[in-house]
Amino acid sequence: MTQRKMKKAIKALALVLCMVMAVSVFEYAGVSAKERKPVTIIKEDYSDVISGAAGKITVMCYRERLSLAGKTKAVKKINKAIKKLANKYGIDDVFEYAESRVADEYPLDYDNNVYYDTMDCDRTYDDGKTISVRIFRLTNFGGVTNYLYANGNYDLKTGKSVKITKASGKSLEYIKERLISNIHADYGDDATEEAEAYINGLKENQFNYYINADGLCVVCFDSYDLGMGPSWYEYIIE
Repeated sequence: MTQRKMKKAIKALALVLCMVMAVSVFEYAGVSAKERKPVTIIKEDYSDVISGAAGKITVMCYRERLSLAGKTKAVKKINKAIKKLANKYGIDDVFEYAESRVADEYPLDYDNNVYYDTMDCDRTYDDGKTISVRIFRLTNFGGVTNYLYANGNYDLKTGKSVKITKASGKSLEYIKERLISNIHADYGDDATEEAEAYINGLKENQFNYYINADGLCVVCFDSYDLGMGPSWYEYIIE
């Protein structure tokens, strides 16, 4: 294990062991306190300062994940799935890029240089039957900001993933039509054929969505999924 990896491992372990195991206090429309499943947000912080001949870069890097309270098979299954989603993206890219940049012969452009690779996790819906989790990653390595999603929706009784047609009560065809219509309404002529082709090519288990507080499905697309540039895209299915 390299010194950097060892440092990160020790730092992450210390944070997990020392964190306050607080029950989430988020409020959700139409969901009573009794129905909500107690959850903990676990945050592993890898932030560091990278120095070299070209100057210093502060790397803001952390990963959040949600953990349900309980020991049932369903809860264990859901927690395992959420942990897998939270670990979908590694942390090496931002540090490797920062290290290469400070080793450059050319000085950094600014005195205060900050690179970001953060992942936030929130429970967006919980009616006692289904729980929805929005996992949102933001990256900026000194230039363009990119946004990526790794959402999860689960049946609290079985622990299985909930498909978007079941969660929304809509057909796959309707969902795709609404998405394409909404994109054209937002972007007009800037809406690309690539976006339509991408959406029409999605299988049901490939939709990246979460359920909002009103019980509506929100379909998410990463920055370049739709071929329309580095932004974040979320569309409610009504």
